[in-house]
Amino acid sequence: EVAADGLAETMSSAGTYLFSCEHGLIWTTETPYSDVWIYPISGSPHRRLEDGSYAVADSRVHRELGRLLNHLMAGDVDYFQRHFTLSQSEAAVELLPKRKSFRKIVDSVTLSTGPTGPLLVLRQPAQQMRIAIVETQQLPLLDVQVCVDYLPAHTGSCAWLFD
Repeated sequence: EVAADGLAETMSSAGTYLFSCEHGLIWTTETPYSDVWIYPISGSPHRRLEDGSYAVADSRVHRELGRLLNHLMAGDVDYFQRHFTLSQSEAAVELLPKRKSFRKIVDSVTLSTGPTGPLLVLRQPAQQMRIAIVETQQLPLLDVQVCVDYLPAHTGSCAWLFD
């Protein structure tokens, strides 16, 4: 769910993310439009284009967002202690970036529990993104074949991430 300056209404999307500690994150949305982002552990983020090819999304915003999401999914407490000031209440943990340059991309990150499960709120200078995690499944092994089994419409993305 995204609320942004200039949008009359909040935009909601639904999709799937698949995360590998060794390789990174594939984030797909299916509604209201299809989109695929690949945030590898190392290297630049990529976006799948309509023709099925991949374009480098080598903007600072996507590099930092990919780094943040990968560390968040991995539960990397050391990363968050190094790069954020942590504030905790009974209801949530708020992360405030320590670096001024990072605050230009993300004002704050709030982690809490919503009605359906974990909730992540990213506040950026011109928008707010709420990621509600509705269902999680921990896999004993995640390789390209398991990725294809879970994301059959995105076999190219699986091959790209695990290559």
